[in-house]
Amino acid sequence: MPGKRRATHAPRPSSGKGPNGRTVSLLVAAPAFFTIVVIIVSLVVAANRNPGSGKPAPTSPAPAPAPTPPPDGWYTVKPVTGEPHGDCVAVLQDNEGEPTLSQHRCDAEDKLQRIWLQSIDVRTYLIKVRTSPTAFWCTTLASREEGARLHVKPCDRREIRQRFVLELAPGEQQATTPVFRLSPAATRSKGMCVGIDTAKLSPQSTRHVLQTPCARAAVRGYTFTPTLAPHNS
Repeated sequence: MPGKRRATHAPRPSSGKGPNGRTVSLLVAAPAFFTIVVIIVSLVVAANRNPGSGKPAPTSPAPAPAPTPPPDGWYTVKPVTGEPHGDCVAVLQDNEGEPTLSQHRCDAEDKLQRIWLQSIDVRTYLIKVRTSPTAFWCTTLASREEGARLHVKPCDRREIRQRFVLELAPGEQQATTPVFRLSPAATRSKGMCVGIDTAKLSPQSTRHVLQTPCARAAVRGYTFTPTLAPHNS
């Protein structure tokens, strides 16, 4: 006689209990869900700020510091006129026989093209030249008048006309070789600079350095290239 069949029951819907039989509350699950949402939002915002890269956006490089005036030492000094030339500042005699700063063809063997800069403060200098084995003289503004030449005379620490200010020439900050404007300390407040004589001269004539308004200096400034001391120093 066949046995009785046991009644079968359809599976009961889940009661929301965990594997240990305890009910999982929505209040317990909510913090974990909220944390996942916050992480996703943060990743989306970061991607929008820098699309295509997980790295922070690059920053602009800091601007290069402005060149400072040259330190004390021997230099070859060249006028900067905006046109190519091969002239340097040298000491030559003027028509009165005075040793005078002038413009002359550069010559590496010319001892009178070696200029010594000696600082008095951050921007103010004495400009010296060794005129003989025993004479170390200072560049001196002949007068405070426009067109005054720059003679070379025995140094006098009390003489303001022997002091010159070096400052970066306007518009020349990005040049590979810094260009400095040169101004007499005695007349700088009047807008005077150290320039070059612009008069029409014969090829054999000497073009002297002189004082002139900065706007008419015929040079934008001067470069100072370190060099060796004269052999007789």
